[in-house]
Amino acid sequence: MSNGEDNAHVHVTEDPDKARNVQGSSGNQNKTFLMLSLILATALGPSSMTSFVVAVPFIQNEFGITATNAQYTISIGLLGMAVATLLYGPLSDRYGRRPVMLAGIGVAAFGCMLGAVANSIEMLIAARLLQSAGAISGMVISRVVIYEFFGRAKAAAMLGALTAGMIVPPLFAPTVGGVLVDTIGWRSIFVVFGGLTMLAWGLVFLNLRETNLTKTAHIKIQGVLRDYYTLLNNRHFVICLTFITAAYSAFICFMAGAPFVAMRTFGLSASVYGLVFTLVPAGYFLGSLFTARFGNSFGNARLIASGATFSFCIYTLGAVVLVAGIAPAPTFFMAMGFLAIGNGLSLPGGHSESVETSGRRAGSGAGLIGFAQMAFSAIAAQFVGAAQGPQLSPLPTVAAVLVLTAVALIAAIAIAKNSGRLDVKHPVAF
Repeated sequence: MSNGEDNAHVHVTEDPDKARNVQGSSGNQNKTFLMLSLILATALGPSSMTSFVVAVPFIQNEFGITATNAQYTISIGLLGMAVATLLYGPLSDRYGRRPVMLAGIGVAAFGCMLGAVANSIEMLIAARLLQSAGAISGMVISRVVIYEFFGRAKAAAMLGALTAGMIVPPLFAPTVGGVLVDTIGWRSIFVVFGGLTMLAWGLVFLNLRETNLTKTAHIKIQGVLRDYYTLLNNRHFVICLTFITAAYSAFICFMAGAPFVAMRTFGLSASVYGLVFTLVPAGYFLGSLFTARFGNSFGNARLIASGATFSFCIYTLGAVVLVAGIAPAPTFFMAMGFLAIGNGLSLPGGHSESVETSGRRAGSGAGLIGFAQMAFSAIAAQFVGAAQGPQLSPLPTVAAVLVLTAVALIAAIAIAKNSGRLDVKHPVAF
């Protein structure tokens, strides 16, 4: 990507010869260690959030603040991720993938150190902002590195391994965070995560060579904004954005409200909460496995519509059972676990549909969707924290998830209808 409007999105090497040149420039670079480095760097983003949420009620107690103010450690972190998602692509186009990723991971490590010694809620919120904004760099840049290093023909298999890095760590991060909080204290989460972040920095430093062989001369903000404007005037893209944002925000609302409900209302310990929370990422993992196996046979539109319908119906049933007072604690978590299965079925197709709709602006489209889902999630999470009130009822969390799941279903139906009119059946991409 060298000039004009192409500066608006992340450039990737598509020519197999260029991919071979990238590999050649890396000398005897070990591909296995490169993939391990990228997987760990990718895992920092989701793990920084899921390992931390269990600590929020304890942070509220230590600093003597309201649950709403404690939630800022989550929502401000999400906002940091949202803004950083828009910046890492153009910055890595201009300055290279390697230095920008190293800088981002370095910022995350500094945020961890700051969080471990924070003596005020303001200092802790600033630490979470730095940690989250830096940690997301691996997720944004690693996908591009894989395309440039391996070439399009081999990238699909490598992206599958990278996807595991986004899904598997959240299976264990809440449990690890809960055990750390119960045995050592909430600050230990920052210490342990800081160590993993520095390990990721070291591995990236040792194993990643620069893959962007055609750096841009400068970043054209006007071109970026022009592409965003064009995408937002594309009705089908906006519907895809709405679907992805609503489905993702439902998960974040649950993640924000669940620790208070589980520990204060249901009386669970941090360790037990971390264990039962794994039902949610495990559900998404199961759904995504089905999508990986059968996605190409079904096509995007059918997977999106069926997954969204399953999520809405199963969660509505769970909400009714919860309101009826039948086994409230198991129902609270199991309903979300089943909803996550539906998201695992539908979200990969939603992302694939958005990429196809974006065309040559795919990089800008991905950045815009990433910004929208995290920025809206931050607002929604803060709303849930405020709505829970001192009684910490599970109903505000359930209501927020149900509304967002309904919005996702409406958008999914619209996607299916548009795809039917266009007579398009795209394969699912990961």
